[in-house]
Amino acid sequence: MKLRTKLSLAECRERLGSATDLRGLALSWDGEGPGTVVGEFRGSMFRLHTRKYYNNAFAPFFYGKLTEADGGAILEGGFRMNPFVRLSMLFLISWVRGASAAGAGFLGDWRWQPFWASVWFRPANGLGAASRR
Repeated sequence: MKLRTKLSLAECRERLGSATDLRGLALSWDGEGPGTVVGEFRGSMFRLHTRKYYNNAFAPFFYGKLTEADGGAILEGGFRMNPFVRLSMLFLISWVRGASAAGAGFLGDWRWQPFWASVWFRPANGLGAASRR
């Protein structure tokens, strides 16, 4: 998303900063009610999200950047999840895929089971695959 304005870069940053709560974290109780926009600025880069009193790790953040152009300013950015949440999701999905692949291999065709599986899962009469050799 790219927005162009005729305001100067300093005035645009000041207006954006005055419309956001720069004091607290997303889950702090010291600010105004839910729906308040919370911001964090680092030079020309910034991050915005709404204050909420519940935990929703998948709520989007707006990551943006202010640049100066043609006597005005350009605000460009987009909505994304928190990078920590994205990394955690990647880890969780890869773990689930690995566990399901291991489970499919373990529970697959009995002819391809390792020796310990035939000993461990021996039938009740004691005539399992290990005793047939």
